[in-house]
Amino acid sequence: MVAVSGSAKDNKAHKIVRAMMMTNRQKRIGVMTGFGVVATLIALGLIYPRVIFLRQRRVCTENLRQIGLGSRMWSHDSSDDIAPSLEALNGYLTNSRCYVCPGSGHAPGPMNAIQAWTDYGFVSGGKESDPPAGVLAFCPPSHHGGKGALVLYGDLTVRWLSVPEFARITNDPVLLFGTGDRTQLDELRKRRRIINPIQ
Repeated sequence: MVAVSGSAKDNKAHKIVRAMMMTNRQKRIGVMTGFGVVATLIALGLIYPRVIFLRQRRVCTENLRQIGLGSRMWSHDSSDDIAPSLEALNGYLTNSRCYVCPGSGHAPGPMNAIQAWTDYGFVSGGKESDPPAGVLAFCPPSHHGGKGALVLYGDLTVRWLSVPEFARITNDPVLLFGTGDRTQLDELRKRRRIINPIQ
């Protein structure tokens, strides 16, 4: 039997303790890394749907602006009248994707039957000289997860409205046509109608 000196015993014990400390440190680092990965995945899971929603809303806003510009060009060529339907814009707005909200999941259809498949409602029968606060087109809440609607006004601005705000606009002619003038309202009611109402 070989006698082990005190310093050799201390050295061996020190190595064992050090090895145990290293193992614990590696475990802690592993656990912390695992927590970091899980936290990152959870954050991405929460953020990603919001990013997709905002991107779809941005594309839909741009589509409505394009519809407004197409309608304005049609109006310039048609003695101030606003297009009677979205199909009338076919020669001015030739990209079929402009008539589909990306949030609906629908695919574009044939350009000679836009009203049959478009996601957008259109208020026709107006004139460019009508009140600029009047609604020209809209994308209903059903295409935006029921969270709200996008509305295109006669001055070509697009606004995001909550579901109650959108319901108020579609049910109130003063808000829909952008004027409280009774004579003007009666005329606008006679002339204008919503094509492709909310589905």
